Amino acid sequence: MIEDFVEIYVGALRFALDDSTWQRLGYPKRPICGELFLRFRPRWKNELESRIMHELIVLFVAMHVAADVCQLEDADDITASEQGVLSLDGWYKNLDYVSETEAVSHLQQSVPKYLAATRDRWPQILVDQFDVTAIPDKKLKERITMGALMLGAEFQALPERLKSLYGGT
Repeated sequence: MIEDFVEIYVGALRFALDDSTWQRLGYPKRPICGELFLRFRPRWKNELESRIMHELIVLFVAMHVAADVCQLEDADDITASEQGVLSLDGWYKNLDYVSETEAVSHLQQSVPKYLAATRDRWPQILVDQFDVTAIPDKKLKERITMGALMLGAEFQALPERLKSLYGGT
């Protein structure tokens, strides 16, 4: 189960870093900018994109935990993993976390929000976690809200598909 969780987390990173995921949220591609350019962008935009990145990872993991493909209790194992991107020193910094421990803690605190809710609430949880009401750009707010609702709706049925794929109950 431990390696399963690490594989799921690496899959979540791929999902969250993929341009097509961000395109579903109304972006032309995943926003990328170095530290130097972050200073010239509005702070709210940097914080929003960080929240989106975090929540995409959480949503992906929550879907797999809901399908009994992995256990959230195994999340600590990503800090000891030498698999793929997790073997890179400081991988968590690229996700705007201060430490590996903060990344794991955020995951362990956030996934239960989805698991405690009925799946038809997942799209709204995603919108709430993105905190779209704080977005001052009206067009961006609308695009992200619509994209988040559609993405959350797509994820509603996936745990059942994953159960059958992985041979779960």
